[in-house]
Amino acid sequence: MTLHWIDYQFLEEENKNMVIKKVDLYEYYSIERNGANGGFLTLYILENSPEINMKRKYPCMIIFPGGGYEFVSDREKDPIALHFMNHGFISCYLDYSIKPHAINNNPLKEAMMALKYIKENAEKYNIINDKIAGIGFSAGGHLLGLLSTLTKEEKKLVDNYSFDLNASIYSYPVISSEDKITHLSSLLNLGADTKAKRDKLSIDKRINNNSPISFIWHTKEDIVVPYENSLILKEALDKYDINNEIHIFEKGNHGYSR
Repeated sequence: MTLHWIDYQFLEEENKNMVIKKVDLYEYYSIERNGANGGFLTLYILENSPEINMKRKYPCMIIFPGGGYEFVSDREKDPIALHFMNHGFISCYLDYSIKPHAINNNPLKEAMMALKYIKENAEKYNIINDKIAGIGFSAGGHLLGLLSTLTKEEKKLVDNYSFDLNASIYSYPVISSEDKITHLSSLLNLGADTKAKRDKLSIDKRINNNSPISFIWHTKEDIVVPYENSLILKEALDKYDINNEIHIFEKGNHGYSR
């Protein structure tokens, strides 16, 4: 587990009320992997104490790290989860399938299973069922976008799926399939080897009336995923009158999660 800037004294004092749990979502839902190498959800669970409030419930943040669908970035796992936990969230992050296994909708199916798991176990983990948000970084922002814009056909990927995020936070996200600004390797790693396939994965083209409220941030110095991706996302959200806020910062390179 990567700790970095978290106060060790805080962890020593609070560890008796915190549980770290890793769930194999394929095993939990008895779904065949069919070559997938991800689908592992790590949860930071805050257990209530009689010294505080045994009936307390918490919002939840599901974290989708970046990595271009080639790896799942460590710096956008535990440090982010611990940050949100320190601010009163039940937090978790998803290790999703990556190249060459990020095809056949595997990452999206795993993201759907993650949200389903949280929704179905909200009471068990003292989670407020209508305050479950997702935050995605770079390619993780793209995966968050897919989860936030599910089609009827995609919902069939997971049996009896009827769940939606309550809010989405996009951090320097991969959004567009436009040649000049897309992060091509991310889409290729998903198996989108034609422009038509890439357009179907372009989040701005998928936004609809059911997309959740959104917060977007990016930096102008990002040369990996141009900030125009975030501008296009905001335009799409505005088109459907989805409540959103965007912050474009002058400084900062790609991967500025911490």
